[in-house]
Amino acid sequence: MLPLFMALVMGALDYGWFFYSSQVVTNAAREAARAGTLVDPTIAGAVGAATTNAKLVGKAYMNSSGVTCAGGPGDDSCIAVTFCPNSLSPPSSNCGALPGGSAAVDVVIDFNTKSLTGFTSIILPPKVHGRSIMRW
Repeated sequence: MLPLFMALVMGALDYGWFFYSSQVVTNAAREAARAGTLVDPTIAGAVGAATTNAKLVGKAYMNSSGVTCAGGPGDDSCIAVTFCPNSLSPPSSNCGALPGGSAAVDVVIDFNTKSLTGFTSIILPPKVHGRSIMRW
């Protein structure tokens, strides 16, 4: 009985961490994209400022939730920010068809998950993926 009970408990712990990580990464991508769109697109260097803003907010959201990129709290290597200009013809495969020809900020976060117990690492996916595209 004990081995079955332990298997269930360890599986529940790992799945809970995976689900939590997935929610944090999805929310971080959404918050990062939102932060990127708050930069005035008419100023010089708007794309760089939007990219910097998005990465900072995404990293801060993940760090505050205990989910960090591979290098630790200061690392933002798992966060990719792409600026999608409004003059895409044909539409970029990264950004898709944007309504009204508007520009957008595309944030993708690929977080390498880790098993808390080592028990379900062969069952759960190795990465959590979060993506958000917001019109600018």
